Amino acid sequence: MNIRLFISLFLVLGAVSPIIGQISSEIEENIALLLKPGSQEDAVVYIFGQIQENPEELLKHSESLAEHLNKAIETTDFHYGIASLTLELCGSDFFALTPESERSLSSFNADFRKNLRQAEDYHNWIWDDEVYMDARANSCIIMDILGYGTTQASLDELQTSLDYFIDNRPKYFAVSALMLRDEHIDQSHFDSLAEDDETRGLIHRFLKAVSKMRFFPKAYNNQRELSKADMVNWLIYPTELARVPSEIELVEIFTVEYSDVGPADFYLWKFRSDAEGWKEDGWMAGVSGPFVRSETPTMDAYGYTFSSFDQMDEMSPQEHFDGIIELIENWNEMSED
Repeated sequence: MNIRLFISLFLVLGAVSPIIGQISSEIEENIALLLKPGSQEDAVVYIFGQIQENPEELLKHSESLAEHLNKAIETTDFHYGIASLTLELCGSDFFALTPESERSLSSFNADFRKNLRQAEDYHNWIWDDEVYMDARANSCIIMDILGYGTTQASLDELQTSLDYFIDNRPKYFAVSALMLRDEHIDQSHFDSLAEDDETRGLIHRFLKAVSKMRFFPKAYNNQRELSKADMVNWLIYPTELARVPSEIELVEIFTVEYSDVGPADFYLWKFRSDAEGWKEDGWMAGVSGPFVRSETPTMDAYGYTFSSFDQMDEMSPQEHFDGIIELIENWNEMSED
């Protein structure tokens, strides 16, 4: 070997070795902090960062991570960040829920259900009920995790939840978790999820992923209904409409011919909300898509689903469509610079 190259490698490796050791030490320190209330959030953020940036080094600490994560579930109060990290690792070769952590999660879920009063008109009032929305999110992620469980206790909790929920979002997580555990689900639950604009896309994606589309109702397995679900999924983000619209109607379909994938359809919707702060705006415009025709029916929109919340009657359908497309393309160009 060239002596200069050898010396260079020696110097580089000598510099890298302490850095690796420092990272290893930091990983262990943060794994330990998973058990310390008040420090859990920072520890979760750090470990998620290592999953993205340094997975091979994190894998060396997998046994410790699995042990501390399960212990955190078993011995501390429910923490959404801990639950998110648990869900991220569920299904990996090195992580499995312990029976004790499954019991804790099942107990947490039972407690959260007490704050989830069920009523047929839930879409009319839950969005401004912070207690309900927090408990809803917590229950959903717990049931998502329990889909990877093995105990009868967690299976019973999932079945109890399925029977309890009228709200289709937590119902979806009960259904998907039970299906992952090879449990029978009555077709009426699939029908309810597909009828609901909020959950149609969720159950379509899940059934497609597990190759069980036979349970998805044919009446909703078309691009118009899936595009509507995509638009509503975008609207319910807290930074957008933050709720399911009171009404939503299709205005027009715009087709663009692409050189690589052929024709793709954009769906222009108008929607309105009766909620305070929105009802005075009346009908507003939004676009969902594009949906490549050769892939339909699909929930795969390719990045243009958006609304500027402009009032529908302020512009023509073509002007609404052109404005949203131009806005997204400008953002894409800026992000590439």
